[in-house]
Amino acid sequence: MAGLWQRLCGPNPKLDSVYIFQPYKGWGGGLIYEMAENGAMIDSREDFYDGDYHSVIDFSLVMDSRVAHSLGANVMFGPIQLGFLREVGSVEKRNRTFAFRWIANFFALDVRYKDFFSTPGGTVSIEVLSPEEQAEKMDPIPIASTRMAESRSLVVNGIYAFNRHCFSYRAAYNSRAIQRRSAGSFIVGAKYMYGATVIDSQDVTVIALSNGLGRFTTHEISVGAGYSFNWVPYHRDAAGSKDLRGLRNLTLNITAVPLLTFYNRVISEAYAEDGYFRYKDEIARRYFLNGRIMPNFTARAGICYSTGHFYLTLGGEYTSFGFRLKPKEQTSAGGVRTSLVQQGMFSSWNVNLRLNYRF
Repeated sequence: MAGLWQRLCGPNPKLDSVYIFQPYKGWGGGLIYEMAENGAMIDSREDFYDGDYHSVIDFSLVMDSRVAHSLGANVMFGPIQLGFLREVGSVEKRNRTFAFRWIANFFALDVRYKDFFSTPGGTVSIEVLSPEEQAEKMDPIPIASTRMAESRSLVVNGIYAFNRHCFSYRAAYNSRAIQRRSAGSFIVGAKYMYGATVIDSQDVTVIALSNGLGRFTTHEISVGAGYSFNWVPYHRDAAGSKDLRGLRNLTLNITAVPLLTFYNRVISEAYAEDGYFRYKDEIARRYFLNGRIMPNFTARAGICYSTGHFYLTLGGEYTSFGFRLKPKEQTSAGGVRTSLVQQGMFSSWNVNLRLNYRF
């Protein structure tokens, strides 16, 4: 146990002391304020073939991308950090975020689970083809909901920096290492994302116009490479690794990682009808759709100012990923053949301010 404690909290002998100062990494804690926004857009085209009749429903779902303000706290030990955030304000349902970070000097693992709520909207249009192929197409109908939909997301980010001696990725994000001189590194990254959007089954307007579609689940895996750079405009050394009197440091980081999503899968589910314009939580049909290879992007920036045992960090992150799915066909017990095609885009950004203290 003593050896593990020393490994987590002690200095790394491979780091160049000219570039990096290593304070003792014991316990720490802090307060967090975060401003965040999450957006989602899903376009669905569902074709129905029943004998000689062919109908098409085009459904465009857009989640209201409202800005949420959250407060929380985090606790740290060595390179490990745990945090919890909860939205504040007068909203009916409040967002929650759980975060786990393992940030070392040359690699980082960031796990973030978010449960957030927003109002769905969009448009729907219906086209009916008669046996004589004379189309009857109605104008798009706007969709407005009064009920919030729930979205859950789990994002796992991992990066590895090749400059293991003169560069510290965590210097601008948790100050468990101090970058004395400016340095950068090429990095490789991988990301896994799970997302689920659930429209309330009692939201009959949205569910009826979408022909029952009300649950969407995504799984994506992406890999990529980029660059991360720490700029140090100001630094004053501390008295020692545990005696941090005199420490003054300002470090700014910019990280950009283009990604390629080689695996993405979407599961779309339709609610079962329970009478005229009524639905229940049971699933009537389920589509498993596989997507094509798509480019995506993650960008992060951070500023850290350290003074003694206190340090203040300001960070922001933007991530987006899209999907374009291959058609999926299936036939019901009644002989109705359906075909579903979907494409969409998910995006999120957050800016957080953290006041931390290291013991």
